[in-house]
Amino acid sequence: MKMAKSQAREQMEELIRHCIFHFQEAMKYNTKFVFTYLDLAGMYAEAKRFQEAEETFQKVFAMAKLPCEEQQLLHFRYGRYQQLQKKSEAEAVKHYLNGMRIENESYQRERCRNYLKRLVENKMKKGAGDAKSFGILGFIHQLDGERQQAVECYERALEMDPDNEEHLSALSALRLSLQG
Repeated sequence: MKMAKSQAREQMEELIRHCIFHFQEAMKYNTKFVFTYLDLAGMYAEAKRFQEAEETFQKVFAMAKLPCEEQQLLHFRYGRYQQLQKKSEAEAVKHYLNGMRIENESYQRERCRNYLKRLVENKMKKGAGDAKSFGILGFIHQLDGERQQAVECYERALEMDPDNEEHLSALSALRLSLQG
């Protein structure tokens, strides 16, 4: 049994090496194809070559004038990389939020929303809910058109951080919209 696992691991590592080689070759022919970079970064991460993964992601962040959906995909994939490989929930949250803030309805934006919501809700279940977490949930509820739930979340956030301008502004705008 142990030999089969070892053999399977070796085969996986070989496949990852092949993928990396082919993505690198593809990039020689089209240096602007975002998907190739993101897939290459993912393969570097799988191979635990984190420095190369990071450098590859940063090349995409440096690309000018990416379409909205590609920006959202970049933030989603980088968020997942931060969450799973780098174990940085704070960075993952930041990038999921950045993907959601791009005002373009897309599958990638929805993925950012779902993963962000799951992260924040898990944090709250563990009793680690803070003003930022409630503010994020308020933002998600607001985007979903759930204005009353958004108001409640922003109010909770402001109880914990009364001087937060972003939460104050969002709450004021929501209350105005509920009056109208």
